[in-house]
Amino acid sequence: MPDITSLLVVPEKTLGLIIMLISALGVTANWLNWKFLNGHITAFSYHIGTLVHELSHAIMCVFMGGHVSSFVVFSRTPHITHTAPTFPIIGQMLTSIAPIIGGLSFLFVLNTYALESHFAWPLYETWGSV
Repeated sequence: MPDITSLLVVPEKTLGLIIMLISALGVTANWLNWKFLNGHITAFSYHIGTLVHELSHAIMCVFMGGHVSSFVVFSRTPHITHTAPTFPIIGQMLTSIAPIIGGLSFLFVLNTYALESHFAWPLYETWGSV
């Protein structure tokens, strides 16, 4: 049985190929998206995601004692401008990772209330039989 650390070692050439493959898949996915999907639907979902993302930054900044001076969402470069949080290191870190928490919370609320738990995980007790 090989050691798990030996499986994590990736040669530089292989890593470069993986990065190129991921980039090519991303470009292909974007092309397919704009070619075959309705651009209005894609733009609408982009704006919802951007609003949740920037709102997460702003809410966490206020919770950490900062002040939001600019909140721009519906532009080509969405961003917020804020003062430094009261808590020096942890406040900046939590403000930075807030979209992860906010995005997952948004998806949870959307799934629970709008989709009536359509995407449900199996209970922990039943995982043993999977």
